[in-house]
Amino acid sequence: MSTLASITTTLFDETTKAGGDNPRGPGQSQQLRTILSYLIVAMLAVVMVGMGCAVDLKVVLQHLKKPTGVIVGVICQFILMPCIAVLLATIFNMPEVETLSLLITGSCPGGSASNVAAYWVDGDMSLSVTMTTVSSVLGLGVMPLLLFIYQEAFGFGLRVPFNTIGIALAALIIPIAIGVFIRWKFPNHHEKVLKVFSFIGIIAIIAVAVVSIVTYGSTFSLIPAQIACAAIFPGVGMALGYIFSSLVSLIRYFFLGHKQRRTVCLETGIQNAQLATGIIQLSQANFTLFEIGRMVLFPVIYLVSQIVWVILIIVVYQVYKLRFKSTGSSPVEPEAELENKEVPEKKAEHVEGNTNVTFTPDAPPPYAQTNPPSPQTKTINEYEPDDNFNNDTKF
Repeated sequence: MSTLASITTTLFDETTKAGGDNPRGPGQSQQLRTILSYLIVAMLAVVMVGMGCAVDLKVVLQHLKKPTGVIVGVICQFILMPCIAVLLATIFNMPEVETLSLLITGSCPGGSASNVAAYWVDGDMSLSVTMTTVSSVLGLGVMPLLLFIYQEAFGFGLRVPFNTIGIALAALIIPIAIGVFIRWKFPNHHEKVLKVFSFIGIIAIIAVAVVSIVTYGSTFSLIPAQIACAAIFPGVGMALGYIFSSLVSLIRYFFLGHKQRRTVCLETGIQNAQLATGIIQLSQANFTLFEIGRMVLFPVIYLVSQIVWVILIIVVYQVYKLRFKSTGSSPVEPEAELENKEVPEKKAEHVEGNTNVTFTPDAPPPYAQTNPPSPQTKTINEYEPDDNFNNDTKF
């Protein structure tokens, strides 16, 4: 982390020497920019340590042994979302700088907020944590590759900050590993550590926001197309993520239950917007401060938008659950989930005076009596007591 901070500080030094008060430096103090670089690194590190504390290696390995959900999530995360970003940029005819901000956000790995959202919609928590971890690790190579492909294929002519992206993603692996180690070494205390790091992460995010406003406030710029894209991007990603996972589930071997589909839905739309903001703010060697001011607000608006979409989905799902609860019924479970449940075998129950035989659904119904009794035949309980019958007689 200190290495990344020193590198970013060096980038800021080069920017100041190259420009001074020219368009590459509007005159903010070098000390303030250095503080901001350290705050960004600390924010990303704290968030990733907290995410690592939520990772159970045994659960991750179980999902990797049957990786259908993970593979579907990776496809949605690194193929579907960047394609949606390119489509939105084309539809709204966004300028190149704003397009790059959109692509960086769309190419980021999943955010840790998806784990909390998955809990409130009864999703597959272990799958959510696994997908977030895998996408964060794969992002180290996939994210720069995607931006390079889009730069070459679509001819945007964008100055993609590959060095900054690679360094930032590589630095995130260490905090994740630290979090995983804390959970493994202190299994009874990892939840407390997770809460502490979550609280510190919130403070770091607020500090970064305040210092960023002070440093770049005069350069902030936002166009209506950015607001529109940020508002619909998370919702479109979540909807297409659920649709894609449902289409994959038509193949029986790759079937995903509704819990897994809801998880893929959230993992697709919820991006690591903090990482996107950090990459943009650490890229002064590639962009002028005025260009950064045009780019940096998009991931912030995206972060707010995805929170709104998540709250909406949670509310709708909870109302859906209450509706079934009030009617005394329950949602129909997918076939694959039913297959994993063991049907308890019911044994014959003997009730005095009669014999009740229950059976499993797969077994043919056995008959308690081979020949049904004739109308004149009485059961034992129907005989009236005989005065000549000696109750003391033992059989």
